Amino acid sequence: MASRTTALALAAAFLFGCDQGSSSSISFPDSPDGTLRVIASSIVKNQPQVLWAALPKSHQQDIKKVIHDFADQLNPEHYNKAFGLLKRVTRLLKDKKSFIFDHPMAGMVDRDGKLAENWGSVIALFDTLVQSDISNIDSLKSLDPGEFLATTGRKLLGDIRALAATSSQNPMAALEKMQVELVKTEDGRSIIKISSPDKPSVERAFVKIDGRWLPEDLVKGWPELMKKAQAAISAMSDDDPKYKMQMEMGLKMVEAVIDQFEKIDDQEAFNILMSSLISH
Repeated sequence: MASRTTALALAAAFLFGCDQGSSSSISFPDSPDGTLRVIASSIVKNQPQVLWAALPKSHQQDIKKVIHDFADQLNPEHYNKAFGLLKRVTRLLKDKKSFIFDHPMAGMVDRDGKLAENWGSVIALFDTLVQSDISNIDSLKSLDPGEFLATTGRKLLGDIRALAATSSQNPMAALEKMQVELVKTEDGRSIIKISSPDKPSVERAFVKIDGRWLPEDLVKGWPELMKKAQAAISAMSDDDPKYKMQMEMGLKMVEAVIDQFEKIDDQEAFNILMSSLISH
């Protein structure tokens, strides 16, 4: 089970990580500090496809292989069923908003009312995800990460930006004020000083790989990261009857709970069902 979770986490990290336009249209200066400025300004402009464009072709090929190998190992019935349930959960979050925030424990979670006020942005995040290319196993198998980030990624980042704007510690605002300084370059290795308001500055080493400047620690750890990803994927098996049974039981349990919530039409019944779930 741990290996499957690791594989899923790795694939998710690669997938999420776009103003419209493909990643191929983004250009970078031939300097590590200039590269970081382009990445920061592109994220601020709602262009997360810059993260894909900033990778060398070899790294892009590695990521595509991980994603596609991961998809090939998934059980199509389980995967599509899980996203079908997530779609129903998304509808519930929208339709049952009043019940959710009138629950006695809602005040403990949403003390300042910001979550309720921005619930639409939360729903938008879920809705973008369940309508995306990764919601279907066949689409996942043929996924192009650059195009995904230039379309669905743009929508997701826009939803995240809307939520972040309501926070007193808005990461997007901090990104806008980030300062990047080239400290020195020696033997193909550059030291970059990164400064942000109210935070101590940090220095990172960057090296150039296939025309792209990357953090040195990422470059050094990349082969091992890919090795672990492929090992986790190889450990996944649809032929494991125990895992298959556990998965089917889990999906049925989730579906049964969703069925109950969908039938609820009053606050008292909602509170009782929520309390029973919390107590378990």
